[in-house]
Amino acid sequence: MVPVRLAPEANVLVVVRALTLADHAGELGFPGGKPEPGEALSDAAMRELGEELAVGSTEVELVGALTAIPVVTGKYLITPFVGVLGERAVPRIVSPELEQIIEVPIAPFFTGGARIFGFYTDHRGDPFLLPHFRFGEHVLFGASAVILFELLARLAGALELPLPELVVEDERPWGTRYPP
Repeated sequence: MVPVRLAPEANVLVVVRALTLADHAGELGFPGGKPEPGEALSDAAMRELGEELAVGSTEVELVGALTAIPVVTGKYLITPFVGVLGERAVPRIVSPELEQIIEVPIAPFFTGGARIFGFYTDHRGDPFLLPHFRFGEHVLFGASAVILFELLARLAGALELPLPELVVEDERPWGTRYPP
């Protein structure tokens, strides 16, 4: 679930995963997880939002889905949903899987105040410009960055605003975390 808060300003909530996790420790992403048997993907996204950030289904409006993103390992296909938090929603960490919530203002991406970065990588023999985002000392990369980029691109199209050009970097945004 990509949680969006509209007031007092439009923000996307990004979570920092706990350093104690076996997979993706310390990485940024969005609330989510695997569906239960027979559970609709949108219902799983809503459930995970509640389990991780204590936001109930009555406190969020599901506004749509983004493109399903395959994870590079080939193990998962992430189906992201966008949910607008109601005014009374008070997201807070209630899962030991998370350490922090980062509220990312959306407007600066359209006004030039925020940058989107890119890194050319190889995917199955083809060069691929992978977007990533920097929030202080944290970097949102991989499938989660692709999800945020698509959300921003859709908003830009709907608002008829340009997105900033990606600032291409030579260093891998994930550092030495994953082998080349």
